[in-house]
Amino acid sequence: MEENAKQPGVMFDTQLVELARPVIDESFIQHGDVLRSMLVVYDYHGPLNDAPDLNKAIWLGPEGAIQDPAGIIGSIGSTLQAVAHMLDRAFVMRDALREDIEAKLVELTDTLSALEERKKELEQVENKNQGLEGDPGGTSDSAGDTTE
Repeated sequence: MEENAKQPGVMFDTQLVELARPVIDESFIQHGDVLRSMLVVYDYHGPLNDAPDLNKAIWLGPEGAIQDPAGIIGSIGSTLQAVAHMLDRAFVMRDALREDIEAKLVELTDTLSALEERKKELEQVENKNQGLEGDPGGTSDSAGDTTE
């Protein structure tokens, strides 16, 4: 069976951890002189991120689990920097969405104002037509009527 193929009977989250291990190991082989630890985070679709028993990440050093305080604190610092980058991207997206929404609201307000104007014009035309329908002579001026 191919190394990266799905393994029957093994949960997908465990398979993801096993898929990441060779990449992490190779990273330490290639860059062990500068690399202290690696963290791979799994972000699942839907409610899976809230499932308590699924692997959400793999965090390893060159000898496996990180044990030394400097490695733990260093990983936390790097993770916080990554989170700050993610938050920056989220705020940029939020600002862009806010601008889009505000532009759409202005557009909608303009459209509603134009519709109100057209509605008033329509009401004026309807009122004029109703006045003409009640006048058999074709005018709404009854002052010119001389018959008694």
